[in-house]
Amino acid sequence: MVAKYHNANLNLPVFSSCSCGDAVAIVGGGGSARSGVANAIIVVDQFLKEIHRVDTGSRLCTTIDVSSDNTMMACSLEGGCLLLEINGQEISERCYFTTDVAPDVDTPACQNVAKFSPDGMIATGGEDGTMILWKVQKHHVIDDSDIVDDSKTDDADSNVGVDDATGDSIADIDDVTGDPIEVNDSKTDVAEDADLITPVDSITDVDEGKNVSKAEPSLDKDTCKETAEEVLNSTKDSEMPQAESSTWDAIQHKKLSGHTKAIKDVCFSSTGTYVASASADSSCRIWRVSTGELIQILPSDTGSGLTYRRCFFHGPDDKLLTLQAKPGRGGYTFLVEFAFSDAKWNVERALKIMQGLGTNMTVHQPSGLVAIGDALGGMTLVDLKTLCKVGYYPQMHSLPISGISFMQNKESPENPFVVTASFDKTATVVKSTRSKFLADVLLPLALVIIMIVIVLRMYLVNRPIEENN
Repeated sequence: MVAKYHNANLNLPVFSSCSCGDAVAIVGGGGSARSGVANAIIVVDQFLKEIHRVDTGSRLCTTIDVSSDNTMMACSLEGGCLLLEINGQEISERCYFTTDVAPDVDTPACQNVAKFSPDGMIATGGEDGTMILWKVQKHHVIDDSDIVDDSKTDDADSNVGVDDATGDSIADIDDVTGDPIEVNDSKTDVAEDADLITPVDSITDVDEGKNVSKAEPSLDKDTCKETAEEVLNSTKDSEMPQAESSTWDAIQHKKLSGHTKAIKDVCFSSTGTYVASASADSSCRIWRVSTGELIQILPSDTGSGLTYRRCFFHGPDDKLLTLQAKPGRGGYTFLVEFAFSDAKWNVERALKIMQGLGTNMTVHQPSGLVAIGDALGGMTLVDLKTLCKVGYYPQMHSLPISGISFMQNKESPENPFVVTASFDKTATVVKSTRSKFLADVLLPLALVIIMIVIVLRMYLVNRPIEENN
């Protein structure tokens, strides 16, 4: 049984949520400005108290994932991915890059999912049925601490710039990066164009030792600061920051094609060796990350109309847990687990969760619990080890559960909190506890059966005696 813990009104429809250590990150909003409902990324604690908030303006994020080290966020935003950095109490946008193309004239480009690997790679998938693997490249950030003040030096040998009269070098500090540079007795090479701050990509070239020639007057302090501020503020001023103008870049690693319909979910194995993609085409594909090789196609029970909705690798042997459901009336939702044996993944166990549509799934490996949200606003808890139901909480929300995540419980790690959120603008926190099925159900039932058997036996034994009398 699961006991209700706390609920709150978030004042925005929730589209997705993700665990973030001892907190949960939530994305949602009203979409267009005409709705009157703000679009935002918010982080809440176990009491659903808001810790962080990033207003996204007219942009509506529909999914979110947080890296394993809790330093990066990846959000689905229309046909692309928005990357954010988590730095203590600050969450800052770093870059946006396009990941999905419109499959036809009637279907707009839409990214449905973005997930991090253990080492920080990103897998994205959307309506075009293509999964793309990305590597995040972080560039050097220019700030005031990187600008050297040539008017304040303690050592004459470390003065910055070039002698205006002779053009001779009088510095052993690079005036852009602040790094030491070699000084010759003759004229020293400096930047050829002194009117512009070197772009972020070019700064990387300077750091790698690529020198330029022809001495020119050095940049003065005010010009450096003014131009650096323009570089740093460029992503803040634009509504849709572009990767090439930000401090981070997303570099395409592999493009994995094969699905014929939209990708609904992706997940990496614990070591980052494999990545799986679950699609509306009733298949789940497993790929090798390093080469992009397709390893195996796992079909669903297409005869029953089941489609894949979620997938999750777990354990050291990379078992794959999938959520499969048949939409519409008369449909059912199943948990199906695949285990790796004989050089491929095979169905090991299956559990019918409910009659109706399961909308979401999340797994908490330390406690061995799986939480599934449904279209009726209810939640089911399943023990991962036995694949048996251990709890159910009906009608937690008036609309389908769109976000479901586990949150650390420091007082009782084996009983983590479960945070559910919905399009009805509410969120609920419950403390997960496994129902004592043996003690609460089987034992009383066994005692009742034993009592019935004893009574029947006594009746049958005494009946002949009564007839003889």
